[in-house]
Amino acid sequence: MRRILMALGAVGLLFGGVAGAEEFYNGTVQPGETHIVRQERGFFNALRMKKDLRPLCGGMQPASVEVFHTVGDGFAAVLTGILYTPAHLRVTCPAPTALR
Repeated sequence: MRRILMALGAVGLLFGGVAGAEEFYNGTVQPGETHIVRQERGFFNALRMKKDLRPLCGGMQPASVEVFHTVGDGFAAVLTGILYTPAHLRVTCPAPTALR
């Protein structure tokens, strides 16, 4: 059983970058909008893949970024022996400033 979990963890780490390309947001950028994006993590949550979030907000820095875990994230972590621990980011774009 231990070998199976180690093999599944290795497969998760090898193919985690492919799954990381999936992003859950619509293509139109609206100021003040919130997007949900997957973040890949590994090696007991110590390795966090850096993701540039500026394209989500039209090249601007996000106003806030919140990390949360779904049930599927927890299941993936348990299945791989906590070697692969995905998370999701809730990214809020800055609201437009009023023109004077």
